[in-house]
Amino acid sequence: MILGVKEIYMNIEICLHRQLKANTIYPNFKKDEKNDKTDPSWDELYSYFQNNEKLRNGIYFYHYGNSEIPFYIGKSTATSYNILGRVWQEIEDYANGKYWFQKDVTKVTDANCFMLEGFSKDNFWEPPIFTGDKLFVEQIGLFLSNVCISFSYITSLPEDDPVELVHFLETYLQKKMIEKLKLKKGWIGDAGSNFTTAPPEKYKDSKLKFIYEDISIKLDEKNFK
Repeated sequence: MILGVKEIYMNIEICLHRQLKANTIYPNFKKDEKNDKTDPSWDELYSYFQNNEKLRNGIYFYHYGNSEIPFYIGKSTATSYNILGRVWQEIEDYANGKYWFQKDVTKVTDANCFMLEGFSKDNFWEPPIFTGDKLFVEQIGLFLSNVCISFSYITSLPEDDPVELVHFLETYLQKKMIEKLKLKKGWIGDAGSNFTTAPPEKYKDSKLKFIYEDISIKLDEKNFK
């Protein structure tokens, strides 16, 4: 059921419904050069998100190992692809050296490497990164093997502008984590570059709740309050 505007602003539920290892997502999407077809396992996975309208978009969280503190929070609101396609593209960009990347990727656990105290860009490779670098290849391997992505959907979206709420939640969650853990801005997400134009008072009385469906790694929710 889609709630009315007044109801959705009072109760916002984020449901985490699927967790996938980075190396399950990438490089799973490969073309068969002879038949120009995608890997059947990818098609099945992509269809899981694509064939259920409520799962196509939402908020996603990157965890390292079993950490309940994500080191990256993003969102998908696209119409030309779904949330899985969005994450696949991000992981490919990581693998291709297009993002800043920790020289010891285990340091992203609990987002420790982004804390203001002791933060240094010297601990990261700056893009564009030479992907043939032996150490980079080693760290990307660890990243793909140990990073888990939690996918979520908003249980009920307002009829007036559902995309606006997803934008708002991405920004809200990022800012709360930055404040609680005293992190450097812009490193666990894009610092709300798509921040909703809605005035904050529109959501000020909202109650945010996380729901988990067969999820092994939950969120340390105190970081979002």
